[in-house]
Amino acid sequence: MRGLIVPLVVLALLAPGPPSAPADSPPERPAPAAIRTLRGTVQDVNLPRNQFTLRATGEEHLFVMAPRCKVGGEPVSDLRGLKPGDEASVAYEMTGGVKVAHGVVVHNPATR
Repeated sequence: MRGLIVPLVVLALLAPGPPSAPADSPPERPAPAAIRTLRGTVQDVNLPRNQFTLRATGEEHLFVMAPRCKVGGEPVSDLRGLKPGDEASVAYEMTGGVKVAHGVVVHNPATR
């Protein structure tokens, strides 16, 4: 019996293992989220939370501004350029169930 164990261990060590990816292949990245657009009327702007609400398609949509989000083509750090009543389009992605705005274009500014 002892005479069989050593050859079986040697065979197990020399046998090719399961196929694996080449060592030089890059790690897989998750697919980027799809960018969507929505056009509507700004209902509310929350500067401290960096959020705004847009009324479109018969319902209200809450957006969180992404870092380096652009409003009207200019980089901004907050929502001071966006006012309730503005008609706007938002380019956003869904991240963990949250609408993250990457760009906002104001089409018809509300009376300031």
